[in-house]
Amino acid sequence: MYNEKMLHILQTGDLHLGKIFYGVSLIADQKFFLEQILDILKESRETKNEYHALFVAGDIYDKAIPSIEAVALFDDFLTQLNLMFPNLPVFIISGNHDSATRLSYAANFLKSQKIFIATDAKKIAEPTILCGSTSEKFAVYQIPFLQSGALENPDGERLSSQSDLLKEAVRRIECAHKENPETKNLKTILNAHLFVLGGAQSNSERIFIGNAELVEKSVFDFFDYVSVGHLHKSQKVSEKCYYAGSPLVYSFDEISVEKNFLNITLDEKNEQNISVRKIPVKPLHKVSCLKGKFEDFYRLDKNKNPELYEKRDDYIELTCTDSILIENPVAKLRENFPNILSVKQEFLTKQNAKEISKRDFDENSENFSPPQIFENFLKDVVPDFKIEEWQKEKEIFESFTKEIAI
Repeated sequence: MYNEKMLHILQTGDLHLGKIFYGVSLIADQKFFLEQILDILKESRETKNEYHALFVAGDIYDKAIPSIEAVALFDDFLTQLNLMFPNLPVFIISGNHDSATRLSYAANFLKSQKIFIATDAKKIAEPTILCGSTSEKFAVYQIPFLQSGALENPDGERLSSQSDLLKEAVRRIECAHKENPETKNLKTILNAHLFVLGGAQSNSERIFIGNAELVEKSVFDFFDYVSVGHLHKSQKVSEKCYYAGSPLVYSFDEISVEKNFLNITLDEKNEQNISVRKIPVKPLHKVSCLKGKFEDFYRLDKNKNPELYEKRDDYIELTCTDSILIENPVAKLRENFPNILSVKQEFLTKQNAKEISKRDFDENSENFSPPQIFENFLKDVVPDFKIEEWQKEKEIFESFTKEIAI
């Protein structure tokens, strides 16, 4: 059992619901990790180690206009969450991928259900009171992703950089907190979405350009704990500031990155006592980068290559080491690897491509004609491809290539 004088938070972030990964919808994968959050909360209740709050640090959806499936998935999650844990406060903010307006739909109603969705920069200094094990109170503040011009400084100047926006946001929160007799003596917790200077990033993040978009960790010295989102790697920024990271691998350069939820434990009396435990996320499909001869994958043998056989259901990026061009490799490998997403061919490096002679081109000119290029591409990306279903699009493509050739 947890120390009875502790505050326990389950933290996650960067859900990116509705994400399309190399043309594949990850809705089923995302439903799988959302169910794990419910299981973690259920287990904590059964073992009498209940969490006092759930924090989700932004990028709820992958796009500003999320798919119907993504909205339905999040709606179902919140509904189950509230039915199973009606007294659990849930803190949610909009990230840079979200539409603040769309995410805020029904926020006032959800607030009555203890689901606090923050999307409005004007309300960042409004606290929500959170109680720990001994009814010790904490003031929770939420800073959604701040668009350029969302705040003005005391002189009325509209701020544009993330650094300036966050400094002003924290200034407002600190002033309001100290001036409010109900909060001035309370510990403070922040839920925010931003890029803290020094954080490790990956290709799946929408990275800001320029140092002015990076925020110094010292900006958050006022807070006793900071839950932060935007970077997809679970990581420690400072002794009291952590990224949970994205629950799933969203780019192939993340395959070596552990995906976790965070169990945050705060001592209600000692602000220096913060414990962080990682809870591994179990993926519905693993993500793998593989390399080898095409034949080894095309003629997959469980007995000869059991390790490769175990990866047949993974989301796969394959690098073929063959010295010849393999046509339509994705389509050919889908029978053995139904979730293969990408095939790279070392033969087709820029250097090798330049060495393809005019003779080779002439001998295979049919493969380079607009109709064949169109068909080859669709065979790689469309399951059960049938050209007769794409005649109209094929005609448009041919017409376009003729126009630009004139």
